[in-house]
Amino acid sequence: SQKGAKGEALAKIICEHVAESSKNIDLSTPNNTISALESLHKKIRYEFISETACYAIACIDNNGDGWAISCGDCRIGLINNSSKEWLNPVHTLANAVNKVFTHNEATSPERHKVTRCWKSNRFIKPETIVLNIGSSNICLATDGHWIEHEMLKIPIHEISDDSSLLTIDRGKSYKNINGS
Repeated sequence: SQKGAKGEALAKIICEHVAESSKNIDLSTPNNTISALESLHKKIRYEFISETACYAIACIDNNGDGWAISCGDCRIGLINNSSKEWLNPVHTLANAVNKVFTHNEATSPERHKVTRCWKSNRFIKPETIVLNIGSSNICLATDGHWIEHEMLKIPIHEISDDSSLLTIDRGKSYKNINGS
C-alpha cells in the first residue's frame, strides 16, 4: 500500500525489484531481501520525496518453512479452514505498544499514522518473523482489507483505501511467467 502523488509508481518499483532480485539472491534468510530493498532505497530515494509505502513480503519453501518481513500496516496471516491468524505486529500510533490490534485501535485516527514505512529520508528496517506454516495457507493484506473490510465489516465496494488480499494456497501448483 502506498501514499503520495507517485505512490503507485513507487509500489510498483518495489514489487518489481523484489521479484527480480529474488532470482539472484539466497532466500534462506530475509537478510538478502532486506539488503536488496535498502539498495533500491538508495537508488530511488530522491525520485520519491513525499511518497511512502507499507509492505509485507513472505518467502516459504515447499516444507512450509520460511520468513516474512513487514513495514507499516500490511499484515501477514495464516489461514486454516475459514479462520485467519495475523502473525506480524502493526506499526501504527494506534497500537505502538500492543502486539494485538483491537477494534478500538481500528477506529482510532492514529491507525493512519504508521511508525515504520518506506520513506525517502532514510531506510527503515522491516520487522522480521520466522515462519513454519505447516499445511496452512498464507496471506498478505493491506490495511484496507484486514481493518476496514474484515474488522470493521465495511463492504469491499465501499472502501476508498487500497483493499488488497493475496492468498497463496499451498495445495495448488503454480507456474511462473516462463511456465516452469
